[in-house]
Amino acid sequence: MRLCNAARAWAATAFVVGSLGARAAQAHQPGVSLGEVRVDLGALEWTVWISYEDWTRAFFLQGNMPVIRSESELLAARPEIERALIELLSVEHAGHACEGVAEDTREAIRQDHPFAQTRLRFTCGQEWESLTLHAPLARYFLPQHRMFVTLHGVKGTSTLLFGPGQEDITVRDFAAKIAIWPQVPKFIRLGIEHIFTGYDHVLFLIGLILGAGRLRSLITIVTSFTVAHTATLAAATLGYVSLPPRFVEPLIALSIVYIAVENLWREPRKRLPHDAAIRGREQRSQAPPPSWGKRWMVTFGFGLIHGLGFSSILLSMNIPRSLIGAGLLSFNLGVEIGQVAIVAVVYPLLHTIARFSWQPKLLRVASAGILVAGSIWLMERTAFAHPEATSYARIEITDKTVRIESWIGSWEWQPYLPREMDPTNRRLSERELVAGRSDVDRLFSETIFVKSAGQYCPPKVEALKQLDMGGHNYLACTLVYTCRRPLADVRLDVRLPRKFGGGHQMIASIAKGKAKERVVFTSSKEVWTLSPE
Repeated sequence: MRLCNAARAWAATAFVVGSLGARAAQAHQPGVSLGEVRVDLGALEWTVWISYEDWTRAFFLQGNMPVIRSESELLAARPEIERALIELLSVEHAGHACEGVAEDTREAIRQDHPFAQTRLRFTCGQEWESLTLHAPLARYFLPQHRMFVTLHGVKGTSTLLFGPGQEDITVRDFAAKIAIWPQVPKFIRLGIEHIFTGYDHVLFLIGLILGAGRLRSLITIVTSFTVAHTATLAAATLGYVSLPPRFVEPLIALSIVYIAVENLWREPRKRLPHDAAIRGREQRSQAPPPSWGKRWMVTFGFGLIHGLGFSSILLSMNIPRSLIGAGLLSFNLGVEIGQVAIVAVVYPLLHTIARFSWQPKLLRVASAGILVAGSIWLMERTAFAHPEATSYARIEITDKTVRIESWIGSWEWQPYLPREMDPTNRRLSERELVAGRSDVDRLFSETIFVKSAGQYCPPKVEALKQLDMGGHNYLACTLVYTCRRPLADVRLDVRLPRKFGGGHQMIASIAKGKAKERVVFTSSKEVWTLSPE
């Protein structure tokens, strides 16, 4: 009977996600690009794949406006792309800079997503010694942008990761075969980072711990989860299994909801049994809690889905075949280290509070919190799916004005626009955009403040238009704050993240004359100031 109930539950899951998955987020994760470096006699070829959306955001923040949505727009933006990459990426050989030139830019489809593929060629010396690759990505793209680069050496292959705190990578003894073992710590670190930054995975694991009860039960449940996600992690990375993220991500959220509901449904126990010798008789007399099948079986099923989620990072890296075995094992080891660390912290804490009478109520409150978080994620990844909770702004400070050009997702604007205007699913007419300016003006006057010489400068909406980028609608708004006196000092108070929710952020490029600065406004960092020279 329990098996039948579990089967019905999984069938319902598949139906719900299948019906809503059409609107879920796209496969590509913003801020992730790919690269491939090949070495020949005296020359190095560096090919990069960067998504249309990432290029468009970069252009906007840098002060240019080419929007790339098609191959024709890519060709029009080709000079800007190649100029940017030649300035951004560089190569040194034996301490001497190599001369670089861009050879080609074209459209390439990777992970069912359009990318701009650009090939750079660097001319270096005749004999290879040490090689240093420079990729300060945050200088042009978003602060957390990463590039996974496959390096094909003279006799070996390696995988390099550029990102925050890792802008320069030096490879020594380049002519020798690159060993596999030096790559292992990198993949272990990625696995640990992936589990701790994947809050949905962490919350699912905590839900399992809350409902486990005895240590033996917890070991069984966590082991089934580990075996399941290890199997699909390996199968997906090796190319045997493929399921689009628009199905995987909602299923992960649904697994959190299910575990939380089951925790709340179970008959509460007065304490977690931490002394089996004393409470063994009491435990045996308790009736088994209601459940759709044994929990380890359900956990195994959801573990298969979580494994597909874990595999997304390895699939993005395009790991060469020679390193895929070591990379897979070490990355999974990192995931397991992260899991063990979570269990080692949470379970002893529950063990400690088991003696208190309020322990069952605490477990219910915690499970209710997990249910709320899982439900929000499920809605975000299905009916309200969008690429990210991030808006963008280009701010220019001149003599008496502060000009702000912003891109904000239509899903963020919807609650503040008239009911008849729905920019999330259709393109608004010019008449509707003109009619909506007053609402936009009011929102900005309440959330973005410009202050100079102790006085606030009033804003005015200069332009409002709708922009489609990667299948998602943005409202592009231009505001001008006019001050009474020349701007010697400026204070920007950006409260949009607070208005749109604590997880929202606005990434802004601020320019005054030739000086330019990249600033990220969040609910905890709302103010930027320019002091008098």
